[in-house]
Amino acid sequence: MITLAGSNFNVMIDPDSAYTIKALAFDGTEVVVDSGSCQGTVILISNFGWYGSCHGREYLNDIRLYVDGQEAAVQDGMHYQGSWFRLVKESSLGGLAILQSEILVIENAIREKATVTFLYAIPVAKFYPFLSSHNNAFTEVVGIESPDAVLQDGQTGLDDDSMFDLPGSDVIGQYDPNDSVGIATHFAITGMDDGSYPFIWDRPNDNKLYFRLVGSTNPVPIGAQFSSTTTRVLFRTTSVDWQDSVAIPLFGNPVRDGLVDLADFAEFEQCLQSPQTPATGVCTFWFDADDDQDVDLRDFAEMQRAISNQ
Repeated sequence: MITLAGSNFNVMIDPDSAYTIKALAFDGTEVVVDSGSCQGTVILISNFGWYGSCHGREYLNDIRLYVDGQEAAVQDGMHYQGSWFRLVKESSLGGLAILQSEILVIENAIREKATVTFLYAIPVAKFYPFLSSHNNAFTEVVGIESPDAVLQDGQTGLDDDSMFDLPGSDVIGQYDPNDSVGIATHFAITGMDDGSYPFIWDRPNDNKLYFRLVGSTNPVPIGAQFSSTTTRVLFRTTSVDWQDSVAIPLFGNPVRDGLVDLADFAEFEQCLQSPQTPATGVCTFWFDADDDQDVDLRDFAEMQRAISNQ
C-alpha cells in the first residue's frame, strides 16, 4: 500500500489491485471506504470473465508518481507527503485491452481519467470506466444534467442491495445530512455517445457509485477507444441548499460559489504561465481548459468566456 497525504487529505493506493484507490479522506471526511470492493476501471468480457482492479487480470506496464510536480519512485509501503499528487499508469487488461489512467489529487478534490483501447474484436458485456465505494453516511442522492436540471433525487440509506439508477445525469450528488458534508461527482466521456449512465448500488457496507457503459453482444472493433474523466469535489453546506452545491461547474471556479468572477480571476492570474511551463495541480484542476497540463492564453480565452457568461 502507498499513501498520498496532504494537509487535509489522505489517499491509500493498493498495488494488489493494480494501483487503484483503496481509501480516500478529505478534511476529516471518509469518502471512499475500504469495503473489500473494487475501485477504478472494470470490464466484463463475454465468455472470458472480469478484468481490472481487484477482479484481477490487470497487469501493470508502467507507473509514475509526481509529488508537487516532482517525480518520485513508487515503492510499496511508502508514505508520500505533499500538497498535490499525480499518479499515471498504463496496464494491460488480460492482453485484450490497454488501460491508461491518471489520478490527480488536490485539496478537497480528485480527478480520475481512464482511456481503454481494445486490441481485439471482443464482445464487452459490461464496462465500468469508473466505480467507487463511497461512505454509507452519504444517504441523500441527486442526479443532475448540466447545467442544473435535477433529473432524480432520493435516498440510499436502506443498505438493502437495491439499485438507484440515475440515467441522463452527468453530475451525481451525495450528501451526509448529519455532518452537513457532500460530494459532487462529475462524469464526462468520449468515444461512446449512448448507453451510458451512473447508478448507486446501496449495499450494507457502502454506497457504491458506478458509471456504466452498457455492453453488447456485438464485438467491439479492434482499436476502439473510450475515454472518461471523473471528478469528485467535497463541499460543506446546509441541508437546505446542498443540491445547489452539486450543480456548481468545475472550470474556472476554485472559490466554489457558483459564479466565475473576479475572485476566481485573481486565482487564475496566479496560475497563468507560458505553454512551456507545467502548471501546478491546483491550477491544472481548475483552469486547464484544453487539458495540456499548462495554463496559458488559450485557457485565458476560456476564462474570459466563463466570466462573460455569468
